[in-house]
Amino acid sequence: MIDQNLIDISTDQAQQAVVDSALTPIPNLYLVNNVFNKKLVDKLRTYLTSNQAKWDRVKLPFRELITWDGDTVVEELHIVCNNITETVGTQYFGSRLNYLGIQIWRDTGKFKMDWHSDNELIKVALQVYLFDAPAEYGTTFKLDNREITIPYVHNTGYLAVTHEPPGIQHRPTTQADGTITRYSIYVVWSLEENNEEKVC
Repeated sequence: MIDQNLIDISTDQAQQAVVDSALTPIPNLYLVNNVFNKKLVDKLRTYLTSNQAKWDRVKLPFRELITWDGDTVVEELHIVCNNITETVGTQYFGSRLNYLGIQIWRDTGKFKMDWHSDNELIKVALQVYLFDAPAEYGTTFKLDNREITIPYVHNTGYLAVTHEPPGIQHRPTTQADGTITRYSIYVVWSLEENNEEKVC
């Protein structure tokens, strides 16, 4: 059952996290903290560790994801992330954005990825780490000869903005050793089609 009050307070907190974000030494890469309301995260933890969670496998070995489950906390999370679209567009891009959705990731086993940039369609990407894992299981970004690591800290993460492709190259900082489960929420936005109007 959808809890509108939880959605409202979670939206307020996520919007504030966007406003309070901190620019890193790499341009267009921001740190975000305390993104989602604790009650929403606790509800999500219960769902993800239950038999109700509907995990799908992807091409990447050892990664599973959830993109949608109606009338559950997944739908609530979708609504919250959609609700912050205007704030994200104003804060980071100066243009109206199109909310593309979320993916909840579960990385297990010996999960790894090489250096890569996001799909060119993605103009803003938000990744928020969930629950407990070692700090070195975060994400490392590379631009020219500079690297910066965003550590894995519960309910924190990064927001990467791509004005001109390609986006910032990045990869998981550490290959999983088979004993750690890495949960995160990945949220993406594109530009609105035929967008010419700037957000004031």
